[in-house]
Amino acid sequence: MTGDHSTGLINSGIQYRSIIKDNKIIGYQADIGKGYWGDIYDEHRRAKLLGGDLSTLKHILNEDGWNSYIVRCIGNKHVTYINGVKTAEYIEKDPNIPSKGVIGIQLHSGGNAKVEFKHITITEL
Repeated sequence: MTGDHSTGLINSGIQYRSIIKDNKIIGYQADIGKGYWGDIYDEHRRAKLLGGDLSTLKHILNEDGWNSYIVRCIGNKHVTYINGVKTAEYIEKDPNIPSKGVIGIQLHSGGNAKVEFKHITITEL
C-alpha cells in the first residue's frame, strides 16, 4: 500500500462476511494501513471491534512493501495473521450478525493511495 498521508486517510482492507445494501458494504474488515494494520473492523455497523497487536506488528510488518495477510474464520471465531504471525483474534457474540456474505477489497476514500494484492486464495474450511 502506498500513498501520500498529507492528502487524507491512506487505508484499505479485506471485507468478508459482508453484505451490500444501499451502495454500502456492511460487514467485517481486516484492516490495512498505517495505524490500522491487523485491526478487525465492522464496516458501516459497529466500527472497530479489535485492534491488532502493535507490539508484534512493529517487528514483522513491511509498511511500504509486500505482506502476507491471512483472515481465518471458523464459526464465530475470526483470526488474522500478518506475515505468518497472529495479530488479532475476535469471537463474535452477537447471533444476529451474519456468518456468511461477500468477500471484497476496500480502498478507503479520502487520500491519494494505491493498494495492490497478489496471490489471493480462498479456501473453505
